[in-house]
Amino acid sequence: MVECKDIPMVVALVNRGLGITIIPRMYYKSLFFKHFKIYELQQFDFSVEPVMMKLKDEPISKAAAQFWVMMN
Repeated sequence: MVECKDIPMVVALVNRGLGITIIPRMYYKSLFFKHFKIYELQQFDFSVEPVMMKLKDEPISKAAAQFWVMMN
């Protein structure tokens, strides 16, 4: 699970087959919507706790390593 505030990017990723998403109802037109199945959630009473993940033994960039240390 990933949180992203850039809704058009999330819509584009889903359009390319890279997952599913839960987003706020959108009131604007998108070229991608004709390719989607959209289900409106009437009662969404869930809370999400964010986590960070990385591959165990794979190298990461210096900036990513610093961020990882800062967040742990």
